[in-house]
Amino acid sequence: MTWNTQSSFTAFTVAVERQLESQRSDRLFRDDLAEAFVAAGPSHLSASISEHAPVMSGYLALRTRHFDDWLLERTNSGIPQVVILAAGLDARAYRLPLPADTRVFEIDLPEVVAFKENVLAQLGTEPTCAVTMVGADLREDWPNTLVNSTSFDRTVATAWLVEGVLPYLSDADNDRLLDDVFRLSTPHSHLAAEHVNSAITRFAKEGPGRVVASHWKSAVDDPVGWLGRHGWLATVADQATVAREVDRSLPAVLDQAKTGNARLWWISCERGGEVGSRPTR
Repeated sequence: MTWNTQSSFTAFTVAVERQLESQRSDRLFRDDLAEAFVAAGPSHLSASISEHAPVMSGYLALRTRHFDDWLLERTNSGIPQVVILAAGLDARAYRLPLPADTRVFEIDLPEVVAFKENVLAQLGTEPTCAVTMVGADLREDWPNTLVNSTSFDRTVATAWLVEGVLPYLSDADNDRLLDDVFRLSTPHSHLAAEHVNSAITRFAKEGPGRVVASHWKSAVDDPVGWLGRHGWLATVADQATVAREVDRSLPAVLDQAKTGNARLWWISCERGGEVGSRPTR
């Protein structure tokens, strides 16, 4: 794996963060595979994102737990398939108790997928449900690969998870990605995503988060309106409530008393419209 690309660097440092969280007695989740991924990677990248950017301390653990809970709620309610875009080195199909008949499709760059599959093969770890890993670039024709090279079923509802990637894509790439996801989804499909607003882009680049934010290429100030124009009925999570419900302090990067108008959005959506309808933008 080429570790000098931003996507592979991010995947690895987030795995370090999950490993550290898993070692806590009050952990929000348990990811035993994170340790194996970290051990197989380069030692010079063994610092977590919190070490690179202290303002992010606690953020990734809370984000992971939030989207874990979201995914379990959707699959337990009967959504039969999951697509995780930019899955990185997280392995939710292995560490979460997903229903056995769920189908999970993980998409990331080919080098990330190859590294991940190699480590999992060496461990002999079995997933909790069927999982297919797809090597594709989200800036290119990934829908064609998903539809024509896997068992993805366009006729059933899908839970889409887009975590930790949208800020690293351009506005045009993100618009195209959301249009693609809409076209691949039936009504009552669900989407969860993370994005940033323009204020946090400025805040992070000027402060201790610049190691992370220096690679951001886009932001959105009205996530509900933005998703709505792409055909999704969206709500934004109250992160203070999320933290309180799992008995954690609100991470500094989410504390409006410290960041002002800066926001990291956690968005949950349901697809509206009839099959074949199109987003309006």
